[in-house]
Amino acid sequence: MTALVELGLPVVAYNGGEAPYDKERFVNARAEDYWNLRELFENGEIDIDELDDVLAAQLGSLKWTLDSRGRIKIESKDDMRRRGMPSPDRADVCAMAFSRRAHGGGPIDVESNAGESITGDLMTKAW
Repeated sequence: MTALVELGLPVVAYNGGEAPYDKERFVNARAEDYWNLRELFENGEIDIDELDDVLAAQLGSLKWTLDSRGRIKIESKDDMRRRGMPSPDRADVCAMAFSRRAHGGGPIDVESNAGESITGDLMTKAW
């Protein structure tokens, strides 16, 4: 993160364990952000590069449950490791990129890039 700041790029800290905006529905920010990502996919607002098998596998391997209060909880990385699954690093970055926290808490404008791959021009962009 320090290198990005040194390059003058906008950087927002992320803590998936912090409180969600909707405390009645989600256990933590990570659960809320993954659920938001799920809804963006379901609504056809975003998609992933059809060649990104790693991201597709990571997104498909994450499990969710409800806690004792009926709130949505995303499987922890430790629980994934116990199932023999690797850390979902690409999936985490994807959820973070579309997190309301990364956009000042407001809604995310996806219409300007609607229909493009979730990775868009990231692979060819000159940083």
